[in-house]
Amino acid sequence: MLYTNTGSVHGWMQVTADNVLTPTNAGQPLLDGAVDWVKIAQAATSTNQNYKSGFALHKLTIAGGKYVKGTPLLGIADTGVGTTNAKLTFSEGGLTGPPPIVGASMATALNTTAFRLTSTNTLVMPAAVDNPATLKFVSFSATTGAFTGTCVLKNDPDPTDLVAPITQLSRTVSFAGLLVPRVGINQGVGYFLLSKLPELGSPNTTLRTSPILSGQIVLGAK
Repeated sequence: MLYTNTGSVHGWMQVTADNVLTPTNAGQPLLDGAVDWVKIAQAATSTNQNYKSGFALHKLTIAGGKYVKGTPLLGIADTGVGTTNAKLTFSEGGLTGPPPIVGASMATALNTTAFRLTSTNTLVMPAAVDNPATLKFVSFSATTGAFTGTCVLKNDPDPTDLVAPITQLSRTVSFAGLLVPRVGINQGVGYFLLSKLPELGSPNTTLRTSPILSGQIVLGAK
């Protein structure tokens, strides 16, 4: 049960042996299955910003593989000092999708920011001029395959400010993911959370009260 018993994830998963992963992970177990995920509308008095109106039943396919630290991680070869070989791709969550996309002015720059994954499994971020959204990893564990980080979307006009000069807003995006060593995946996969821009209403919303959307991140070769 989730969301104080107003939602749930339910299903079955199975662990099986496999011998066709990657040279590093050959013979490690695979995880497969399916789950149902749902959240009902929250009470009108709730201050929850994450999908307060709930979401319909999602039928999800589970696919994973046991993580084993390897060099190079995910098969991404280190190309040396001063180069980049990896990037994060952000999708949905208000950054991409059907038009109109309100705000998210730095989405393109964010998805083209590349960095270096070294042969010793550390991350080297680019200089500020090549990293306009201040993308950074708060944690990156080559031992467990887990990572977290943040970036900042800047210079989106406040839709509720109707008097020039229009206020420019900055929104911090948090993300988290896992490296998944499995043929057909073999990437870092996770999610990000982003507040929608304020909206006109009675009263207007603010960044503190706007709905928070989630989207997908993928860490892979540049």
